Amino acid sequence: VVEGATLTVTGSNHFLNGKSIINEGRVHWAGGVIDVNEVASFLNRGEFELSANARFGGSVFAPNGTLLLTNTGLIRQQAAGTTSFVGGVTLDNHGAVEILAGTVSFGGDGGTHTGSFHAAAGATLEFAEGLHEFEAGSSVTVEGTLRVAGATANLDTEVNLSGALVVTAGTANVAPASGAFQPASITVTSTEAVLNLTALEPIAPASVTITDGGTANLNSAVSTSNLSVGGVGSVGGLGGSGEVTLLAGGAHAWTAGVLAGSGVLRVAPGATLTVSGNVNHFLNAKPIVNDGRVRWTGGVIDINANTTFANRGVLELAANNQFGNRFAPNGTLLLSNSGLIHQQTGTNSFIAGVTLVNEAAGVIDVTAGTLGVAAGFASQGLLAGTGTINVGTGVLSSFGTLAPGARSGDTTGTLTIAGNYRQESTGRLEIELDSAAAGGSDVLAVTGTVTLIGGAALHAELAEGYQPDPGERFRFMSFAARNGIFGSTDLPLHAELDQTDPADLELVTVTGNFAPQAADDAYATDVDTALTVAAPGVLG
Repeated sequence: VVEGATLTVTGSNHFLNGKSIINEGRVHWAGGVIDVNEVASFLNRGEFELSANARFGGSVFAPNGTLLLTNTGLIRQQAAGTTSFVGGVTLDNHGAVEILAGTVSFGGDGGTHTGSFHAAAGATLEFAEGLHEFEAGSSVTVEGTLRVAGATANLDTEVNLSGALVVTAGTANVAPASGAFQPASITVTSTEAVLNLTALEPIAPASVTITDGGTANLNSAVSTSNLSVGGVGSVGGLGGSGEVTLLAGGAHAWTAGVLAGSGVLRVAPGATLTVSGNVNHFLNAKPIVNDGRVRWTGGVIDINANTTFANRGVLELAANNQFGNRFAPNGTLLLSNSGLIHQQTGTNSFIAGVTLVNEAAGVIDVTAGTLGVAAGFASQGLLAGTGTINVGTGVLSSFGTLAPGARSGDTTGTLTIAGNYRQESTGRLEIELDSAAAGGSDVLAVTGTVTLIGGAALHAELAEGYQPDPGERFRFMSFAARNGIFGSTDLPLHAELDQTDPADLELVTVTGNFAPQAADDAYATDVDTALTVAAPGVLG
């Protein structure tokens, strides 16, 4: 096709059986399939216009052929619809590919590119099959959608992306050497889809969606307002060495699949990550730092490698499930809490492999149900609640404060420790007394052995407005056995601690001259009115 001439391809089926084409003018493919049945070539030095909404390649009908499409001119699509270069086609783009509307899909046997690709807003550039190599001088610019749908695309030269990055199958290796790479969104879906992304600078897509077993290895810093991770069994999920920050204002969900790689998953203040689904979740070495809220509402969390979870915000437990070495291979997790761990409902167990440390600023509130910690744990901070802490054959060692009862509302109640309790010399047990009747005051109920070390402290106080009768007894602690005594006490006036019985610990109120309760007897008088005291007494 000489310069100035136009060849229009229209109609239905066309068959290219070995004929080579050289275009120095214009070829307008306006309709119909083009099937390649033998070995052919198409050298485009002019303009190749696409508007057929059809397929071109060797796999349309049998017998199958091959086509080498070499572009040193312009391949352009301006109309809506999908143009697909399918099996048997190799594209070597050394010119320009411009997609102004619709979708152009490059499949077949891939190709080697030194030219440019451009997809405008609303348009899609797709690499569907084969190996696509981008060499020096090449560039990809996409305001619409860049999609990898079965190919291996090594995008490692200039990449300018302000639109969507989508991987539905195949492997997208995206490591731009230059360009403005700020995708609006990232989507990786299907067990056959892998994204390996290393950007030149931090990126902030509005959403990162990893579903149906897709894998996204993010090796540079990413911030997003919407993260969704859903694998298929132990296949698919979020990996990579880059830090991923979940921002406030959106929704973040881990419904299944794997969290892997050395990059930190950070939940920012105000953000919430929900771990849900009656399925298995796999934590494979990815460190987690929570400065916001993590809600574990469903499913097992299995540890397959060594990692850490720093909870500096709120960790809510409502899954009625297990976190730890549930399946092989086994890993370890250091769960350090300097925020709030809130056991809300059901039985949530940190099983083998998990080491829990409640730091000085940390709070563990067992509002209801059971918090299980198989190996026991050490607490420097506050333990509270009216549920159960089950440490199995381990020991709960309290270096900080343990305060049975709720932290708000009716604050008196019973906190049960299933297992052994050890109160260290710096530990403090806080008891509120509101009634001598069963359930009327705080109780620490230990099913195993209580060990009180050195200066272990007991602080007891009366609920506001409560005044016990002399001789009332408050059994504030129960246990199977006890070693040691409280070394220091801070008790209400006229209360004594009875530690004589190794099988019992009680507070006893004794007969005394209790402080009077003042009455509010306000009386208004005129200024400078004389005050006469009719009987001796105390004015205060």
